[in-house]
Amino acid sequence: MDMSLKIEQGEETKRQILKVARKLFGKNGYNNTSIEDIYSSLNLTRGALYHHFSGKKEIFYEMCRVYNHELVQELENWDWREFRKRWSETLDLTEDKNFVQIWIKDLASVLNAKEMSQLDEESIEKSITVLLEGAIRNGSIRKIPTKEASQMILGMLNQALLVLSELEGDSLLRSKKNFIKVMNLFLDSLES
Repeated sequence: MDMSLKIEQGEETKRQILKVARKLFGKNGYNNTSIEDIYSSLNLTRGALYHHFSGKKEIFYEMCRVYNHELVQELENWDWREFRKRWSETLDLTEDKNFVQIWIKDLASVLNAKEMSQLDEESIEKSITVLLEGAIRNGSIRKIPTKEASQMILGMLNQALLVLSELEGDSLLRSKKNFIKVMNLFLDSLES
């Protein structure tokens, strides 16, 4: 068998494992999803799954890493004006039950603080930092420490998502409106 074809098939198997795991973790939660659930959903053997991943936690981490990269793909094309106009769309993630299960309910109990920080740093925080650096260069915002500012923005977004995921009805609408107001005041303070 051609080696490049074998590598390509292996990468496809890995993508399928992550896709199925994301669906199962989102639907059932991390604790209620077993390795057996994942490999049997794909008609794989246990050995085939362990060829790609050392266990369920590694699958969860890699699935989160891939999901983060998906979330920032659009953000990477935004300038400051687009970010100001659209950042609040992030809060709509609380309407996605799978997102809430994985990112709000399970993440902190599965991964340690260093692992969670690493996930944020390599994609979302990095993208916000690049966005802020571009905004400084074109004069949209004043010169600020971009790494720390991106960490603040990400922290505010994460906290808003956490709080909003627990609310519904009028309380949800009121809090969402208030989070948008507060974040916009913070973003206003960065502008030149």
